[in-house]
Amino acid sequence: AYRNRSLFWTNKYRRLFPYEQARISVLSLGFRSKQEWDEYVADGKQSHGAYLPNHPDEMYVDDWVSWEEWLGIMRPYEEAKHIVQHVLKLGNLEEYMRFVDVDPKRAEKLRIPYKPHIVYREAGWDLDDFFGSMQ
Repeated sequence: AYRNRSLFWTNKYRRLFPYEQARISVLSLGFRSKQEWDEYVADGKQSHGAYLPNHPDEMYVDDWVSWEEWLGIMRPYEEAKHIVQHVLKLGNLEEYMRFVDVDPKRAEKLRIPYKPHIVYREAGWDLDDFFGSMQ
């Protein structure tokens, strides 16, 4: 059960507002940190009312991945670079853009940005460094 609610209430809520639906709603808000989420909750979630749980990690325990995934926060530069080079094995920006165009859901789940050269500009974006020396 969620907080002080009954198991019946919790299950009914999850059916009415499933995790993915709630997450899509949260992504539209554009939070960049858990602190921003906490401030939003403290302010009463004015733009979404009671439909988003204050503690989604408890409400959606079976679906929960992480706060970063819930809020849609992109991975840090070094983590994204590792995924691009060693998991996806993408060798250049053209391959990367094709990947995010063809499989945007997977890119979203991996928390890698659509435009890494913009998102990571302040983190020291370097084309050769990001894609490594793929031969």
